[in-house]
Amino acid sequence: MNKKALSYKMLNYTFLRLAFIVIFFYTIYAFASYGTKTTLNIQKTKDLIFMERTVYSPSSFIYTNPITQRSYPGIIDSERFNSEVLEKAFNYTQNNLAARFELINLDNDEQKEIYLNKKWYERWQPLTKFEQYDKDVKERYVLIKNKEKLSNGLLKFKVVISNE
Repeated sequence: MNKKALSYKMLNYTFLRLAFIVIFFYTIYAFASYGTKTTLNIQKTKDLIFMERTVYSPSSFIYTNPITQRSYPGIIDSERFNSEVLEKAFNYTQNNLAARFELINLDNDEQKEIYLNKKWYERWQPLTKFEQYDKDVKERYVLIKNKEKLSNGLLKFKVVISNE
């Protein structure tokens, strides 16, 4: 083999090695970046925390025994089930959250509905099909205390959060 052929063969393999190294490192980079996520969506968690706070917080519409001051989660006081109590308990007026609560008495089909940030709920509700707004709907079976009578009920949460 002469010197020209030898140098051509060495140069030819150098280009192949260089191309192989570039492809190899690109593949490693692609696999490493595939597993990492740069954004984190916490909207569903925010919805869940808000819903649990409404059901368990003594400052919301949960029944509280006036003598012992003990709160009973899962028992809704129908006298306290209004928007004023909700606005006072949760100061979300400056926040990006709005909600609608619907309480259905399963014994006599009576329905009550209250809002938290009603103005924003009515604005954001039609926009939930876009990704700037998230909507979460949950239902929870509860007991409704109306004066001294307990009855079965269903509490529907409809929470809308602006992602902006």
